[in-house]
Amino acid sequence: MTKKAANKTFPTTDLAKSANILGGYGSNRAKPRPFNYDVAVRKMYSWIYAASMLNSNTFSSQRLRFYIREQSGKTPIFSTRALSKDRRDYLAGESKHCPSNVVSTKLAEWSSNDWVEVTEPHPILTVRSRCNPEMNGYNFSKLKSLYMQLTGNAYEIPVIDEQLGRPSAVYLIPSQWVDVIPSKGDSGYFIDGYTIGRSQEKQVFPRESIIHYKEANPTDDIYYYGYGRLQAVWSALGLHEAKREEDLARKENMSRPDWLIGSRKPVGQEQMNRLSADLRKQIKGVSKAGNFAALGFDFRAEALNLPDNILGDPDRIVEEIASVFGVPVNKLLANHGLAGGQAESGDANYLRDTILPMLRSDEEELNQSWLPLFSDLNPNDSCLAYDNPISKDRDFELKKSLELFKAGIITRNQALIANGYPEIEEEEDTTVEEEQV
Repeated sequence: MTKKAANKTFPTTDLAKSANILGGYGSNRAKPRPFNYDVAVRKMYSWIYAASMLNSNTFSSQRLRFYIREQSGKTPIFSTRALSKDRRDYLAGESKHCPSNVVSTKLAEWSSNDWVEVTEPHPILTVRSRCNPEMNGYNFSKLKSLYMQLTGNAYEIPVIDEQLGRPSAVYLIPSQWVDVIPSKGDSGYFIDGYTIGRSQEKQVFPRESIIHYKEANPTDDIYYYGYGRLQAVWSALGLHEAKREEDLARKENMSRPDWLIGSRKPVGQEQMNRLSADLRKQIKGVSKAGNFAALGFDFRAEALNLPDNILGDPDRIVEEIASVFGVPVNKLLANHGLAGGQAESGDANYLRDTILPMLRSDEEELNQSWLPLFSDLNPNDSCLAYDNPISKDRDFELKKSLELFKAGIITRNQALIANGYPEIEEEEDTTVEEEQV
């Protein structure tokens, strides 16, 4: 087993070496700007901060629920409640939007009517809402989402209580501190473990002790590391920073020099010195602002400074960053606001195209790696799933139930159950008829 950590700047493979493409991927073997995790997490400012934090805040606000399959003859330890029809349809993948494949597959194996939601606090959820003494669940989820966007990877260490047979806490590891320990098996490349820490303080952890979330990465032939959104926009960010540095340097120098004055005929140094002294005398100083210079020689003057209207961020860079992070431009730029109907449609598209895929990816890893850590649960008869983030669907279902109730097609309790509310006792009709004495 090789204990050498893989190179996170550009993972090198035998395939890359044999193809002789390590010199660069661009035209004429031009190298792209090197991507580095440690640098990447410190680039979260300006538009990167705005885009990544918007995604992270929205992602962390979604509710995670725990479902189990209700079996005849077995009484659940925790209190449960039936699922509304729209929630069953969503979890089973039968509605307009659907959760991750692992959730839909589990509900498809059995009737969706057999599944119920655990309503009492269950350790599988409470540990994630109170992750550890240093971090609550909301900030934990938000930070994990940021690492996924900036580096394409997030790493968790669950602390297992051996007596209870389940995690008692979970910690998040900064992605830039983690390196994969690769091992080549007989049938391909695998991950043997991870090294965590910096320089001489690194410690080795076995593969099974780490939960590794990662985005799909077609650039890594061995699939050791994920591919983050910031990595995809790395070149645009470099252009953005270079432009900012250029603008800042010009302004820190008070946009000087303004003009270049040159002679059309050869002149001596003494004559140039006299010209320079004469110019300073005529225009130097705050009180002489706006004065013009009168030259008695055959000189030409050329403006050096660029107009101020080209300074700052080109809209194209902002649009590229917004596109890669899946954020509508109008959410980043205040002066790009949309009308009410357009804004509502844009929000729904944002939740569908950006947030829902993030939730699906998280669901897959939670059900694959987090759920089996609880020894008292059967992974085949339980699942973790987020609510449908698109409120427009919920509003539609509520409106539909209300119309059906008003038309007398369904009862009040049926309408309540369909929308996730508990039943209420029907009061007996004690009205005395007027004709009765």
